[in-house]
Amino acid sequence: MAIPIGLWAFCWNFVPQIGGFVGGVPFPVLAFGQGSGRGIVALIAFVISQSIENNAVQPIVIGRAIDLSPLVGLLAVLVGAALGGLVGAVLAAPTVGVVRIIRRELAGADFPGATQSLDHPARRSLRHRSRPASP
Repeated sequence: MAIPIGLWAFCWNFVPQIGGFVGGVPFPVLAFGQGSGRGIVALIAFVISQSIENNAVQPIVIGRAIDLSPLVGLLAVLVGAALGGLVGAVLAAPTVGVVRIIRRELAGADFPGATQSLDHPARRSLRHRSRPASP
C-alpha cells in the first residue's frame, strides 16, 4: 500500500492549501488500523504539520515565487478557491503573479506609449528649465 498511497499524496501535493490535507488523510486512517493510540498520535501529528504548512510555509513559498507578500498569496488562493473551486485555487496565485508582471511592464518608462511621471529624470530636468528665475 505504500506506493499507491505515496502516489496519491504526491499528486495532491500540487493543489495549494487543501492538497496536503487530502493527500495525507489516508495516513492517520491507516494508523487507526494499527491501534487507537497510534491513530491518535498520527492524527495529532498530521493536524499540526498541516497547520504549519498551510499557514506558514505555503504562503511564504508562494509569495516568493510570484514576488508578492505571503498574505496576498494566501488571499489569492482563498479567493480563487471561492470563485473557481479546485481549479480556481490552483490557478489563482499564478494569475495574480502574471497580472502583477503585466501591470509592472505597462507602467515602465521604456514601454512604447507609456506616460512618464514627473518624477522621471527626463521630466525633472524639463520642469527645472521651465521655472522662472527667482530674484
